[in-house]
Amino acid sequence: MTLDSEEPGEGGEVTLRSWASYRPVAVCNAADLEGPALPGLVEARKTAEGVEPKPEPQRLGAAEAVLDAWPVPVSFGGDRACYLPGIDRIQMPDRASFHSAAAFCATWAHEQIHSTGLESRLKRDLGGVFGKAHYAREELVRRQSV
Repeated sequence: MTLDSEEPGEGGEVTLRSWASYRPVAVCNAADLEGPALPGLVEARKTAEGVEPKPEPQRLGAAEAVLDAWPVPVSFGGDRACYLPGIDRIQMPDRASFHSAAAFCATWAHEQIHSTGLESRLKRDLGGVFGKAHYAREELVRRQSV
């Protein structure tokens, strides 16, 4: 919340002061809750969003279809996920390397967001190295997009 106040100054001038006030708020995922309130929360979400939540396999299938349609080629294999801007390619470990299908999709999406920075796309500087501020900034671009 932003707060403002006017303070009288010398010679009849008014000084405007503004500051932000923060209040911590507990946030949790309804899927992590147990007990009698859970069905009511789920129904409230359905009503608020006007949609019926789809089962996870259906959601993940749709996510993979979107990921697979991205024009940047993907190679599977190896032990790390990364975007290679020099050859405009995403490298992903095999699906079996992930603890869940959701983790696989999230990692793939994370690397796709990197690929949006290529010069012919959004032209972000992708030249940073791990541990440096420039690399960290690119990681934040991806986190905010997810």
